[in-house]
Amino acid sequence: IIFGNVTEKSESGPSLLGGAMSIFSSLNRFMKAISR
Repeated sequence: IIFGNVTEKSESGPSLLGGAMSIFSSLNRFMKAISR
């Protein structure tokens, strides 16, 4: 049951979490490029 709940949450999660992580990483690279 617990594993089922995790898989259900992870179905809609990865898209949002992945998108946030990609945006955060791109912002980090952008800020580093500006500071240089």
